[in-house]
Amino acid sequence: MSIVYLLLYVILLFLEPINPCRVEECAAWFQKTKDYENLVPKATERYCQVLQTYLKCMNDTQKFCHGNLRFHSSELVMRRHWKEFECEKWESCNENQMGLKKKPVNT
Repeated sequence: MSIVYLLLYVILLFLEPINPCRVEECAAWFQKTKDYENLVPKATERYCQVLQTYLKCMNDTQKFCHGNLRFHSSELVMRRHWKEFECEKWESCNENQMGLKKKPVNT
């Protein structure tokens, strides 16, 4: 029976821990895209599109990241960018995909 435990232990050592919080994956994609396209944080349609995709990625993983400080800090900063750069003004970004509230339109 001890050989079974030893084998199980060896298998567990080689398995990578499964982490459903994908904050690092979302952040790495965002950074690679910014670097590849030479994007800087400012009020441009392309930056807002990339920011929207990043926030959607973060939103998709939020239920697994409750205790992750990096998740909460990143989300806070990116949502501030979204508001500061008025990303909802770009037609390509005004789909409400990541839970961002749109400003009401006054007619």
